[in-house]
Amino acid sequence: MKFVESGELEAEDVPKITTIQNWISTYARTFKEQATENMVKDIRDESSL
Repeated sequence: MKFVESGELEAEDVPKITTIQNWISTYARTFKEQATENMVKDIRDESSL
C-alpha cells in the first residue's frame, strides 16, 4: 500500500486479494487442463508407433 499512500496509485486501481486469488486459480486450472491434454496426446502418439 506504499504506492497508494504516496499517491502513485489510487486504491481503486489495486486489485482485491480475492481477485488475484481468482486469477491464480484460473491460471492453475487452465495449466493443469492443458498439461493433461498434452499427456493424453503424448500417450496416444506413443501407442500408435
